[in-house]
Amino acid sequence: MQFSFLIVTAGLLSCIVNTSANVHCGRNPMGVFKRLVFEESNGTIDPKFALGQLEIREPRTYTRLLKSHRDWLLCIQKTETGYFKRAAFDSSQRTPTSIYGTFEND
Repeated sequence: MQFSFLIVTAGLLSCIVNTSANVHCGRNPMGVFKRLVFEESNGTIDPKFALGQLEIREPRTYTRLLKSHRDWLLCIQKTETGYFKRAAFDSSQRTPTSIYGTFEND
């Protein structure tokens, strides 16, 4: 069975590099890996099998894939919980300090 791990790895590394934990979380690295496996094998290789082979043949790339997937999940979680909205809130803006409507800089 010939499977081009070099092509998949090259595409995977570009995905890992381009995914960063910011407001726009980028694409799911695991989804990109599965799509690359499907496209390169014309649907004949199971992505779970390819992931196992990646772990055996290229453990560093496998570890980077899992780390980038975990970072992506954390980014999605922070985005959905409003973490980035709170972090982006400028401290110079008016913030309420009591339920009566008085503000810090009034």
